[in-house]
Amino acid sequence: MRSPPPNDFHPALVRARALTGFPQLVADAGGDLAALLDAAGIAPRLLETPDAALPLDQVARLLEHAARVLAMPDLGRRLARRQDISVLGAVALVMGNAPTVGEALLALQRDFAYHSPGAHLELDHGPGAGQVTLRYDLRLGAGVPRRHMLELGYGIGIGFLRLVAPGDWGAWELHFRHAVGPDAEACQRFFGAPVRFGQPCDAAIIPAAVLAHRIASDQGALRQAAERAVRYAIRNHPLDIGAQVRLLAAAQLPSGQLSRAIIASQLGLHEKTLARRLGQQGLVFQQIVDQLRQERAMAYLEEAALPLTEVAALLGYTEQASFIRACRRWFGKTPKALRLV
Repeated sequence: MRSPPPNDFHPALVRARALTGFPQLVADAGGDLAALLDAAGIAPRLLETPDAALPLDQVARLLEHAARVLAMPDLGRRLARRQDISVLGAVALVMGNAPTVGEALLALQRDFAYHSPGAHLELDHGPGAGQVTLRYDLRLGAGVPRRHMLELGYGIGIGFLRLVAPGDWGAWELHFRHAVGPDAEACQRFFGAPVRFGQPCDAAIIPAAVLAHRIASDQGALRQAAERAVRYAIRNHPLDIGAQVRLLAAAQLPSGQLSRAIIASQLGLHEKTLARRLGQQGLVFQQIVDQLRQERAMAYLEEAALPLTEVAALLGYTEQASFIRACRRWFGKTPKALRLV
């Protein structure tokens, strides 16, 4: 169940939606957003496009610099209060379709590359009986500050787990590699569990029973997070049914359950109506999916840290052979050969 280890092939990227709520957080604190972004080398216009790509290192430095300038040692946790799993964009749809917490986390582990190839998740049994260790880590450059990015990520993650698996978890704890900060007690209150700093790795050690908890179909907040991705597609492409289908198909692709019927349902259309409206634009559903897969394949194959089996899964293929045949059809080469080019 381990994700591929980080490497230094090239700087990792993250979608701009990772900074959801940051401009308002800065404004509420009386800060100068433009100056903070300029110091981090981030163009303000990029924050207006949730799917824009930002260098992960620059985002980490932005949060660290902002925390210092705003005298806000809990900046990562404050930002986590303003976010939920909808910041993962399409991945939120996949997690929302998972039957259990454990399967939602496995979906996140598999699909994290959609949000950021520099983020990875590991799930391991132990260290004690009835426990699992959840490790979330980021591929940051040497010397890049981690505190606020990690507290933000774990804040969103624990918030998701609390949402879908409410109740008393019993004993659990959180480990951070970074040193204890000036607000350690506030950090423990925020997470609702003991937080240990200066540890060998960043990890949440939680009861294994949490993973077996079923995600209720009427889980309002989780469903709303998924629906936000759908509304985003419709809002940004109000008259372009092809663009709507493409965006929603991208969300559903890694689940391996993409179909015209599912996309039609998400858009509130009958399947035949969707086919007719696509036809009016000279489009065919399967051609949209095939083009999307082709584009994604090239992007994922450039990520050397992603095993070919995971690339195939991210593209919605249940068999490696199907992925290999598709690559030969698109590019005239196998996936392995393409990586050698």
